[in-house]
Amino acid sequence: MRNLRHLEEFICDSLDISDDSGNMPLLCDIIARNTNLYRLEVHRFGRGLTSLWYLLRLLAMNVRLRELCLDVSRLQDSECILFLLALKENHALKSLRLLGSLCKPTLSVAAVAEALEGAAALTSLELCYFHVTTDEAWALATSLTCTQSVQQLALFACVPIFSHVTSVPCSGDKGEASWSGVSSHIDPFVYMLHKVTSLRKLAFPVSSYPLEDQRAFLEALVANDSVEEVRVQSLNHRHLSEFRRLISETGIGGRVRICTVPVDKDRLDWESPEVYGRDHCAWLDIELLNEVYSRFRQLSTLHGLTTLVVGLECAIDAESAELIGQYLRNTKALKDLRMSFSACRDEALVLLEALSLNTSITALDVENWCRTRRTARLLADVVSSNKKILEFRHYSAGRNASRAFFLAFAQHIDSNFTILSVKMLPRKREGKHWNRIQEVVTRNHTFLIHAARYVTGCVMPKSGAEALELMSSNPMLVSKVEEMASLSENAAKVLIRSRLADLDDMDFFMSVTGVVKESVVCEETAEGSASLGALPYDCWLRLRRFLRVADVIDRPQMI
Repeated sequence: MRNLRHLEEFICDSLDISDDSGNMPLLCDIIARNTNLYRLEVHRFGRGLTSLWYLLRLLAMNVRLRELCLDVSRLQDSECILFLLALKENHALKSLRLLGSLCKPTLSVAAVAEALEGAAALTSLELCYFHVTTDEAWALATSLTCTQSVQQLALFACVPIFSHVTSVPCSGDKGEASWSGVSSHIDPFVYMLHKVTSLRKLAFPVSSYPLEDQRAFLEALVANDSVEEVRVQSLNHRHLSEFRRLISETGIGGRVRICTVPVDKDRLDWESPEVYGRDHCAWLDIELLNEVYSRFRQLSTLHGLTTLVVGLECAIDAESAELIGQYLRNTKALKDLRMSFSACRDEALVLLEALSLNTSITALDVENWCRTRRTARLLADVVSSNKKILEFRHYSAGRNASRAFFLAFAQHIDSNFTILSVKMLPRKREGKHWNRIQEVVTRNHTFLIHAARYVTGCVMPKSGAEALELMSSNPMLVSKVEEMASLSENAAKVLIRSRLADLDDMDFFMSVTGVVKESVVCEETAEGSASLGALPYDCWLRLRRFLRVADVIDRPQMI
């Protein structure tokens, strides 16, 4: 790891920072050596009291960092100051996700908001496990109004503190400080709906506010056409019943998504009356077994659902599996699916068949319900043959099932050019298969970059065209082209289609593969036999269906 010089992304779920682990010096060394690092994610710092000062100093010096996800629950006062300075001086940051702690708060929302007042490039901000006072909510609203760049704002697992308001937006906004006319607590978020014109997606625990404030917020949302989606989280299931009724009354159910938050017990303050945790949570509020059937029947009515998390502490039954399977077969909107429960063979087969017919899911998380060798092998076949799944996570407690899955997945994944992230827990015997899986994931990342560079004109040789053919159906190609060429989504799609159309032209295809320099020219023979140059275009396209760039063998010299 210390010898790596060209890392662009570093992602770690949990990092032990005890003195004897040596992980913190290693991480700092990696950041210092890789000056092109643009994405850093450390979701949790494990045991240990190692100072984060040097790490934060390196982050402050990295001017290329665009995506940052960091556990800030262990920061000391001096480290908080350094981190806020790093945020203030980084003008390239596009995405920021901070994970705090409700047990021992360190950074405040107001301090983060102040540091981001000049972050003109920031488009996504996510704060998790923070206390949010009304004053701090106003500070955040004011900061977002100044920058007018944030499109996605999420306050996940945050607890509102209904403080006495000591500050409101400055100057001309004071006269209309109470936007809702009900109370001052919800006003900062109503203010955001009115003033932050860049905002497209918002998530915060509105169901924890008084009923009148909830109504005021929903009424403001009705008048706002730019905010496409509001996610409403609650750590207390009892808060949701009245809120659902208000949603029905205002008629904006299509723009509001209700979800319960998967909580991290280590970050929660269990003495807070607002906090109620569960090990298994879902977009559908599943608490009691006698409610399962009715909740799963609601799936057929949720046409715009993009994320579905189903967690059960018991085995799923045949009727529930069939209801989920029916939804998965028909949905065109679902992107992220996470299912954690135990299942018998027949129920698992129903779900696997539905997954094989689904054409929309790009992130799949399967935990514990493929417990037989047969279902494990079928899951491997479904995922390896899927052309949409970019991220895949799998965990199975059964040793035989896990071994069968690794073997089958390693055998079939070679033909998959879509998957870009695989997270599993391999045992020692499965190391060889795991290495093969990681090689394919790395290969796909490489091909994706080559394809995007070819589309944007950075790479023109045969290898770029070959990569484009392989990755043309990869959902991430459009995003990669957007990023490299600074284009809109529609412009990136048009450019990709144009590059693919060029490869269907005979002269261009023969030129890019090195068969000819410019165009195909064939001399007439005495026998008057057909030549390639005179081949009709439709006949060439039929040949092209079976001819790939990789099929053309490299030659030392062109004709």
